Amino acid sequence: RLVAQARLLVGLDPLDLLAGPLPVEPATLADLWNQLRSKYPSYLVSRPEQVLAWHRNGAEECLKAQLWNGAILHLNPLIAAEPNRWQYLVSRAKAYNGLNEWHKALADLSKILDAPAPLETDGRKLAQIHLARASAFLALKRHAEALIDLRKSSDLQSHLTLDQIETLE
Repeated sequence: RLVAQARLLVGLDPLDLLAGPLPVEPATLADLWNQLRSKYPSYLVSRPEQVLAWHRNGAEECLKAQLWNGAILHLNPLIAAEPNRWQYLVSRAKAYNGLNEWHKALADLSKILDAPAPLETDGRKLAQIHLARASAFLALKRHAEALIDLRKSSDLQSHLTLDQIETLE
């Protein structure tokens, strides 16, 4: 039993005296996983909050490393689970931007700005989202719409307090 668990976790067969550890074949790993899962179902199941935490960490790491496809892979289930967390849409738009997928970045940013409920954030963040959407519009050669968002961004920033302006990045 312990050997099967070790093979599954490490992905290696026992030490071959001449070649050293050998990789376990994918079919063997699948068989081991199924055997262990059927024997210990409560130990080998991830709770939904664990899966979401894994995706949050993965998205953050991928965004930092500019691994845009990986970030999108992690952000999609987060957006599905928490559709009102606009921060995930901003992050996914950033990833789409990194892949030059302007239409998709624009769609995510528009979901935030065109939502029926007002965005619960300060004017600075809202201004940055308008600015990001203006960038996507410009990349798509939609200049009139870009100008509208640039004006909105400018208007929002003109209403910032002195304390807020000092914290701008």
